[in-house]
Amino acid sequence: MGTCDAHLLLSLMQIFILCLLCIMAKVEALNKTLSGFYVFGDSTVDPGNNNYIKTPFRSNFPPYGLDFSNQVPTGRFTNGKLATDYIASYVGLKKELLPPYLDPSLTNIEELMTGVSFASAGSGFDPLTPTITNVIPLEKQLEYFRECKKRMEDAMGKQRIEEHVEKAVYFISAGTNDFVINYFGLPVRRKTYTLQAYQNFLIQHITDFIQKMQMHLNFSASKAKIYYVDIYKPIADMIQSRKIFGFDEVDSGCCGSGLIEASILCNKISNVCLDPSKYVFWDAIHPTQRAYHNIFLASISTIDLIVNN
Repeated sequence: MGTCDAHLLLSLMQIFILCLLCIMAKVEALNKTLSGFYVFGDSTVDPGNNNYIKTPFRSNFPPYGLDFSNQVPTGRFTNGKLATDYIASYVGLKKELLPPYLDPSLTNIEELMTGVSFASAGSGFDPLTPTITNVIPLEKQLEYFRECKKRMEDAMGKQRIEEHVEKAVYFISAGTNDFVINYFGLPVRRKTYTLQAYQNFLIQHITDFIQKMQMHLNFSASKAKIYYVDIYKPIADMIQSRKIFGFDEVDSGCCGSGLIEASILCNKISNVCLDPSKYVFWDAIHPTQRAYHNIFLASISTIDLIVNN
């Protein structure tokens, strides 16, 4: 399998789900607004929660964050913004970046109400996956949301926050690590499951997670709306039609050789390409800021459908 094919396979494996657990907020003129935006998942949506836990799976050091002001690494596994940052800004939540929930400086209730990410790089739907790199399981991320909700209730009152969470959007992006780190990386699951059986195993865990989220939010199944956002096609389009999208390199990442470097292997002594915007991938696994922006642009029709529904 060539490098390009490998990247396509990783993208295909990525399970990218947009969960709306209520008909959402208002539309004022051309300004689309939601009550809040809450994110769960892995490194594709982790803005830096792993900075605050004991795990080797971090990216809070150069050259990560290269395209941010002052080149400050935030813990995002890319050179700049994630797709969820673009979404938060687009839907009028008055923030350019979606903050990590575990950031100890995150004490402003308004910040909690407009949205945070509970995601942890290296996590997955399979309970075994986050134990491999000692990161935050999805179950724990859901506990953090419950804690976040309690903090908001203590400050703003239970009734107001109940109404608030009913009008918020809940976003889940995970699945890659279940295959790359877990199923194909270790022999444990492969001894028990065929590839198809493992996919079914993950689908059941996705279903269980969404049902638990509904219970935490006191939503009945009849009120829940689930939207699926396909990121395989946007990434495949960028790879297959690189010149149309303005990319020069799609077979390797910008950091180091671009073939094996990610997390601590992509560091301050790594060679970095001159122009990350010409690359689809920042490191050997994660897209660049520009690629994430293109994924966001490809999702706008679904986002508009949700906001205007």
